[in-house]
Amino acid sequence: ANQNGRTGLASRVGSSVVAVDCVMKRNQQFGVYVSGSSSNIALKGCLASENGLYGVGASEAGSADLVNCTMRSNQQAGVVSKDEGSKIVLKDSEANENGRIGIAAIVGGQVEATA
Repeated sequence: ANQNGRTGLASRVGSSVVAVDCVMKRNQQFGVYVSGSSSNIALKGCLASENGLYGVGASEAGSADLVNCTMRSNQQAGVVSKDEGSKIVLKDSEANENGRIGIAAIVGGQVEATA
């Protein structure tokens, strides 16, 4: 999912997406974005790079589970979990060479990372 107007891969308003070995690159805002209660994205072996804002973002109680993923060279941040109830779980994943922040939890969001 490359060079899209806003987001490469999105899940909103109670939806669910599973993606394996995919690339989300050079999207105007987000490589991956999940928003809304009961919305979830599960990624395995994926790359989110060179996106205008974040590689992976969660807000408004959305959740994302990433295994063996890389978020690299995004303009603002690799991973951001924003708002109460939002959660991003990273396993064997990395966020590097991003513009301002590698991984962030803000405004009540949560990030859990394990090797």
